[in-house]
Amino acid sequence: MASAKESAPDHKGLFGLQVDGIEIPNAISVSGLEKGTGIVEETVIDTKTGLPFKRKTPGTRTAPVVTLVRPADDKSKVLIDWVKAAETGDTGKMYKNATIEAKDPSGKTTKRYNLTDAWVSSYKVDDFSAGSDGAATETVTIQCTTLEIE
Repeated sequence: MASAKESAPDHKGLFGLQVDGIEIPNAISVSGLEKGTGIVEETVIDTKTGLPFKRKTPGTRTAPVVTLVRPADDKSKVLIDWVKAAETGDTGKMYKNATIEAKDPSGKTTKRYNLTDAWVSSYKVDDFSAGSDGAATETVTIQCTTLEIE
């Protein structure tokens, strides 16, 4: 069973990811944290003038697509199991509630972004190069139904 916090190098002041309450630390970057709705445009007749005009109203909510980048040398069984569940289409294990936490330099959480019915749609590890000075990273693309901000 995974511990409540997996061990990893310390990257203070960044982001953390929790999947079903288990922390996967050390995110380097997060993108795609946005909410929105589609726009429905309809033609309406003005009752006073009888002339048509276009009215825009909110449509369906758009589903966020979140991208997370983190160190590839960091072992995370929870993340790898999540990727495997999505690859195999195991609906009982692939849909998770996840939270991305913004943290200050002391490690204190400053804001939470809760993802509902989240699943991994893409997993990529940077190319490895013998002459490279930088650590390899892994990029995880997460689809979800809703994004709520705390």
